[in-house]
Amino acid sequence: MSSSTASCFKNNGYTTVIARGWYSYGEVDKDGCSSLKAAMTAGIAHRDVYFFPCVTCSTSAASQLASMVSYYKSNCSTAWSGRVWLDVEAYTMWTGSTTANRLWYQQLVDACKSTAGVSCGIYSSYYNWQDIFGSTSYSYGNSLPLWYAHYDSMAGFSDFNSFGGWTKPWGKQYIGDTTACSFSIDVNYIPAY
Repeated sequence: MSSSTASCFKNNGYTTVIARGWYSYGEVDKDGCSSLKAAMTAGIAHRDVYFFPCVTCSTSAASQLASMVSYYKSNCSTAWSGRVWLDVEAYTMWTGSTTANRLWYQQLVDACKSTAGVSCGIYSSYYNWQDIFGSTSYSYGNSLPLWYAHYDSMAGFSDFNSFGGWTKPWGKQYIGDTTACSFSIDVNYIPAY
């Protein structure tokens, strides 16, 4: 995201940027740092990253997370809030085993919780959760805030269908793959911010 795009977002009332910090193929997204820096310079108050894990890579959950956190702390620590959203979606990118998926996810949550200077949250949806873990009642990590996806074009939680033990979400992604300020975004409702 360029500085002019960040300024456009700020001028149009956007208060939060959640940049991709980790690619699903197992590498740091270095562009996330420049996006966070542009957002900070523009005066956008909240600047988080999301971590799209590579579950089928040979590198462990903890190692992947540590690589991303190390990069962001070294290259844009003042622009980054320290919040990491653990992305739990795209079941075809997980293993074919709900048992293996649960174990990998638990290791990721545990690694995030034990990383100094980092706060964690979960990004998922009712159906992704069910497909990846085999049940919407599976509830590991539900002490963390939940940012859920439901593309109903409605900014509010009245549609929320409880899963994973969460009874109240933190935020909602309600429009996907749209454009603002000539930039590709997803739109979110985040009353906490």
